[in-house]
Amino acid sequence: MKTTTSSEISKSRRTLVEAIKRSVFHELRLRAFSEISQRKELGIIGDFSRLRPDGGYDVISIDLDEKKRPRFHAIIGCIDAKGLSYPWGESIPSNQVTAPALLTRVFVQKIGRGALSLILQRWFGHTTFGFKPREDAVYNQQAAEAACAEFVACLDQAERWWRTGELGPNLVQANVGGYNMHSVPSAQNS
Repeated sequence: MKTTTSSEISKSRRTLVEAIKRSVFHELRLRAFSEISQRKELGIIGDFSRLRPDGGYDVISIDLDEKKRPRFHAIIGCIDAKGLSYPWGESIPSNQVTAPALLTRVFVQKIGRGALSLILQRWFGHTTFGFKPREDAVYNQQAAEAACAEFVACLDQAERWWRTGELGPNLVQANVGGYNMHSVPSAQNS
């Protein structure tokens, strides 16, 4: 069995990033999101926000696997017009809040199958447990486009969450550091 080199993984990752920027970013712009941050946190390749009628913002950040594998998921959230105030005193204006800054986040991730899916993060990408990206550029391009299309199909669940707070099958809520503080979307915000 041939071992996948870091160069092959890097090529697959670059192919995926190009596909994300072409299709996922385009879809977010069609949904009235604007890129809000040029500063990128580790793994984040795009932070977007959309103004809500109540003066708050819907936010989404596209997050690549920090281990450099060619796969991604998204973090979504919402922030009210007052902005974000942390328990330790730091504040961020609402128009500058990114999804990773929220202490309660919702992840948009691939639906897992089998027992391993209960313990492993589920990423959109063309690598799965026990399989590596291939050298074949055509395969990698098709796999990247398929992963992006699968992700874009999940955006309707995110839209429903922003409107109602209802989690769909591809959405998982997580609290960071034991804090549970965020704006919960409500039907009144739509």
